[in-house]
Amino acid sequence: MTPSELSRRSSYVEAEKEQAEEDLLQSARLKLRAEITILVAHDLGNQLTVIQNAAQMLHDHPELPDRNLLDLILSSSRWALSLSRQLQGLAHDDGDVARPADCNELIREQSGTLAGVLGSAVTLDFELSPMPIHAAIDHASLREVLLNLALNSRDAMPDGGVFHVSVGLSSPPEKSSMPPEPCVHITVRDTGHGMDEETRLHAFEPHFSRKEKNGSPRRGLGLVSVERTISRAKGMVLVESAPGKGARFDLYLPLARECQAAG
Repeated sequence: MTPSELSRRSSYVEAEKEQAEEDLLQSARLKLRAEITILVAHDLGNQLTVIQNAAQMLHDHPELPDRNLLDLILSSSRWALSLSRQLQGLAHDDGDVARPADCNELIREQSGTLAGVLGSAVTLDFELSPMPIHAAIDHASLREVLLNLALNSRDAMPDGGVFHVSVGLSSPPEKSSMPPEPCVHITVRDTGHGMDEETRLHAFEPHFSRKEKNGSPRRGLGLVSVERTISRAKGMVLVESAPGKGARFDLYLPLARECQAAG
């Protein structure tokens, strides 16, 4: 085989590899959207049931000037509208590609979706930055990362627990390929059952499987998608976990250029 043929062959193999990775990520995105839609739609249905029951009570007893019922209808309506808008946003993620992620704002706006994903037995705990922080990653991609981590935590906390998210600035971790300058640091941790060392070491590998308590294999693309998405944004993700100790994911991302200029 001539050098020219070898070069063409190498280019072809590299293109095939890139396409396979893109197909993997697309599969993960579609799976994420389907799962989130089901969970949030369930929460939306609950809110509509509250509205319906309160409205029916007012209809059946018009003589009762119950302001509490009216307040309940209004608050549930606002919550349902928020969930509806978030579902619409999830369906149109591709329109956010050029928008750098405002980390504080993104977490606030996704609070309803996160609550629906995690369930009522899980407490949300946010520790946001006192100042705006924009990461050099598009809004939609960081949203998918956050939702994938929430799904992972939901599975780890079947009996409830705490889902904590913090946002701040820090230096990149040691042995990182990131420039030695301030970067965005997002920590996501839960109080779930945690991972053993083997699972932790292979958490971001697409073909790694681990056995659940019932003996069935479990394979997921959620954490794979998280690692690929953060890496594409020239960041990195680290995971700490142990059985019975929950899991902690540290996301490091470059600051958006406007933040670097302001700094």
